Amino acid sequence: MVLVNGYKKIIKSRRQSLLATFALGVVVFIDDYLNCLAVSTSVKKTHRRL
Repeated sequence: MVLVNGYKKIIKSRRQSLLATFALGVVVFIDDYLNCLAVSTSVKKTHRRL
C-alpha cells in the first residue's frame, strides 16, 4: 500500500503509468536474469567436484 500511494503522487498520466510499468518489468527481468547467473556460477564448482 505504501508503494502504491507513493506512485500515485508521482504518476499523473496514462503515459507515465505505462512507462513506469515498462521500467518495473525491465528491473524484474534483470533481477531474475542475474539470479540465474549467480546460482549457476555458485553451483558449478560443487557439481565439478562430484
